[in-house]
Amino acid sequence: MKRGPDRRLAEAWDRAGLRGPLRESVLEPFLAGVLADDRQESSDTFVRLLVRSFALGAPGVPAAGIGALPAQLADTARRAGAGIRLSHRVTATRRHGRGWRVEVDGADAIESRDVVVATGLTPGLDVPLPRARGLQTWWFATDERHNDDAALRVDGLRRGPIVHTAIVSNTAPTYAPRGQHLVEATVVLPSEATEADVRRQLTELWGTDARPWRLLRRDDIAAALPAQDPPLRLRRPVRLGDGRYVAGDHRDTASIQGALVSGQRAAEAVLQGRGQR
Repeated sequence: MKRGPDRRLAEAWDRAGLRGPLRESVLEPFLAGVLADDRQESSDTFVRLLVRSFALGAPGVPAAGIGALPAQLADTARRAGAGIRLSHRVTATRRHGRGWRVEVDGADAIESRDVVVATGLTPGLDVPLPRARGLQTWWFATDERHNDDAALRVDGLRRGPIVHTAIVSNTAPTYAPRGQHLVEATVVLPSEATEADVRRQLTELWGTDARPWRLLRRDDIAAALPAQDPPLRLRRPVRLGDGRYVAGDHRDTASIQGALVSGQRAAEAVLQGRGQR
C-alpha cells in the first residue's frame, strides 16, 4: 500500500476511474472532514492507509473525553518515577553548559541534558513544518433526541458548509449537558459560514428544525492537522542534533496515532543519543 508513485487524491481517483455518486456524495465530504481538505489535494497513499485503518478498526471516543488518553500516559509515567508539572508555560530553551536550560513563566528554570519539544504546528521550531489545515466545529445542545443514529452524516448534495455532522451523545452520552443531547457539525477552514448557514443545513440533514438548538460553542482550529501532501513522508526527523528533540503528528502521520508514534520515536532517540555520549 506504501509502494508506487504517490499522487494527489483527486488525480489518483480520476486515474482509477472512481467517479459518480460514491465519490461525490460519500467519499469526498467524509474525507474532507477527516483530512481538513475539501479539494482532494492530500496524498493518495495516506488516504489508503487511513481508509484501511477505518475498515479494520472501530472508531470511538473515550467516555471521559480525549484528555483521558494523556492522563493515562501520565499515570504510567508517574508510576515509573517521572515528575510531571502541568500548567507551566515554557518561554525559551537556552544552551547551558553541556545541556539545556528551560525557562518557565512564573517558575524556576529547569536544567536538563536533553529537551523534547512536543507540540503541534508551532511557528519557530527549528525544523521544516508541513503546512497546516484547519477545521471549524459547531457544538449544539438539544432537548430532544432526534435520532438514535451513532454514525457520521455527510451532505452528498453539498448544500452548505458542513461536511459532516453527528449526534455525539448517541455514542458518548457523558459528552452532552445533563438531560440534553450533543450535536456536532464540522466545516473545513477557511470558511465564511454563519450560524444561520449551519442551522439551515443541520435542519436539512437531520430532518428537524435546528433553530431552537442551543449553541454551546464554536471551535476554530486553524492548525488542526498537518497537510499530508504527496509524495507522502511517513517519517520526519525527531532529532535536532544538539540535545533537543521534537515530537508531534507533523513528524509522522496527521493523526492521534501519528502523534503517539512520534513521541515514542523521540524517546527512543533520546535514549540512543545518551548511549552514544
